[in-house]
Amino acid sequence: MVTLVAYGCPVAAVVAAFARDERTIARWLQRCGHHAEVFHHQHMQPLDLQQVQVDELWLHIHQQVMWLAMAVAVRSRLWLGAVCRPKRDKQLARQILICVYNWAKQLPLVISFDGWRVYYDLCLQIFSEPAYTGKKGRAPMKIWDRLTLVQVLKHDAAHKWLGLRWVLWGSCTMFQRLIERSQGAGGINTAYIERFNATFRTHLSLLVRRTRCPARRQQTVTERVFLLGCVYNFCAIHSSLRDRTPAMAAGLADRLWSVADFLWFRPSPYLAAHHLR
Repeated sequence: MVTLVAYGCPVAAVVAAFARDERTIARWLQRCGHHAEVFHHQHMQPLDLQQVQVDELWLHIHQQVMWLAMAVAVRSRLWLGAVCRPKRDKQLARQILICVYNWAKQLPLVISFDGWRVYYDLCLQIFSEPAYTGKKGRAPMKIWDRLTLVQVLKHDAAHKWLGLRWVLWGSCTMFQRLIERSQGAGGINTAYIERFNATFRTHLSLLVRRTRCPARRQQTVTERVFLLGCVYNFCAIHSSLRDRTPAMAAGLADRLWSVADFLWFRPSPYLAAHHLR
């Protein structure tokens, strides 16, 4: 049943097919979603991400709009995490960028985003480290040397097509090299995260903009997204990755996981307890 839900089957259809109580399935999915979040944080580690794209999508939840921000590593197609909040505000952007910061090594890195300007300012704040000079007082912050920020501005306020692309910070030469390594060819774009958002909308019925199966709580959205994200990373083969999963391409796994393997995995008790707090 959990496998069906993770691959796009609405809960109502699962209830009808297996004659189970809807509350029972909801309780199972809640436990699986919490397990997926702990599983994700235990298996992720700092990686050479090279190029990361971030974006947001909106969904309806109990007669209001909810915003979901996600990030993906282009080269491995690895889902890095998600943040769900009731508003598309600065805190939403900050949390998803902190997620990227946690899983990125201080190596050449390109971060691509759309016309939301708040990403630029926050990237310069988050991707910086104290530069100790030996003097008294607070050490000044130094932005990562090989950080590149690029932006795609598609529409203006009147929804007129612009198609503008800029390198806002960093080296154009470094950006071109990382583009060739991570996606082979092309220019500044957010195509991979947009395709990723479409995959999540296809596989998760509550993310569809017009749906009869909306979520009622923000926590439900987070649980289902982490469940789908872990299945996507560890249990889904990608032809563009030479028939590997994103976790295998990123070096986080050495085999294809089944959904049963993922659900029966026992995380570290310390991490699970820390996550609960």
